[in-house]
Amino acid sequence: MTDAHAPLWLRRGIDGVAYAVALAAALTVVGAAVCLPFSWGWVGVKYWLFIVGILLFGLGTFMLRPKAGWKDDDDDIVDDQGDDESRFERATRRAVPDSVAVRSEERWSAGARLFLGSLAVLLTSMLMEFVFGVGV
Repeated sequence: MTDAHAPLWLRRGIDGVAYAVALAAALTVVGAAVCLPFSWGWVGVKYWLFIVGILLFGLGTFMLRPKAGWKDDDDDIVDDQGDDESRFERATRRAVPDSVAVRSEERWSAGARLFLGSLAVLLTSMLMEFVFGVGV
């Protein structure tokens, strides 16, 4: 992957968008699996996506906070760029072609990917209402 033709910033962006789209799709499927059997319909899925999107937006924003200047680097307990990536992250990394794939240590931070994913989830909820007329 080191001989990829695309620049690193473009490969990171493609990886981030792939993660965001996969997160929105997965949460839509989960919302449909929960809401449709209970007869809440697509309106329930839309509200599910909105609520989860807002929660992910807050969590992603919290994770993007810069580290306080008075804290030592030695006290860093959690390293969000470590080798312990989830199966979901591995699957989204493998979903992009090898020519633009990035290694796990080259990816955007978990907070940045989660923030971008929350925007995709909220956009999906908005598309359901404004474009497809769900709940209008």
